[in-house]
Amino acid sequence: MITLVDIRKLVDRLTKKEQRGNIISGEDFNTFIRIANSEHFDSEKRKADVTSDIVDSLRSFLSTYTGSATNGTVVISSSLTNYGKLLSAQRIYTGSDYVRCDIVTQLEKEERLSNSLTVATDRYPIASVEGLNINFLPAATKNVKIVYYKKPADPYLDWYWDVDDNINYMDVTPTGDHTLTSGQTYSDGTTNLVTKTSKTVELEWADNSDRIAIAYRVLLKVGVTIPNNLAVELGASEVMKSDNKS
Repeated sequence: MITLVDIRKLVDRLTKKEQRGNIISGEDFNTFIRIANSEHFDSEKRKADVTSDIVDSLRSFLSTYTGSATNGTVVISSSLTNYGKLLSAQRIYTGSDYVRCDIVTQLEKEERLSNSLTVATDRYPIASVEGLNINFLPAATKNVKIVYYKKPADPYLDWYWDVDDNINYMDVTPTGDHTLTSGQTYSDGTTNLVTKTSKTVELEWADNSDRIAIAYRVLLKVGVTIPNNLAVELGASEVMKSDNKS
């Protein structure tokens, strides 16, 4: 699996190859990878809008909420972890039976309410995303089921410098935690001989093709020439690791 370290080393190698001066800083890399990760998620969401189906690359981000809609409202920030996009919603119809809601825009909702033939009913409810809430009509307090895409966590690559000023990238905690020794400096400037908890957060995408797409976006932001076959470049990550040690 392509990791943040693989992408970072590729960026460094291509930056040096094009003689653009010093490699980008750790802070800049983390900014670029975070933005690229978010952009890729938004791009895949747009594909889902076009196909009106679940996009394979987003399957690992599917999440379900089952709970109560108080007065017809579910507050996204308190109920839906890392909410990204609403996919489907159901509402209790009678007893323990749920009925699927028609998901509408706020404008469509107003149009539905203005027509007695299309107004929401217990048998044919509607749901809409409005600001920070998901609102259901009829607006009773009833249990609902919501399926949504959650946003991937922001990636972050932590590091420390060794006594020779070589950068060492840290794995996720706890395996990435590191006890500083004399002459070593943690990414935040700490030089005390203490154990630092790694802040590394790996990419959550399950498929390498998505990770390659994110690496492509990072390279564009850095301004280096994109390899003809980025997959091959990243596939050579073990070679890059060996080069780094030599």
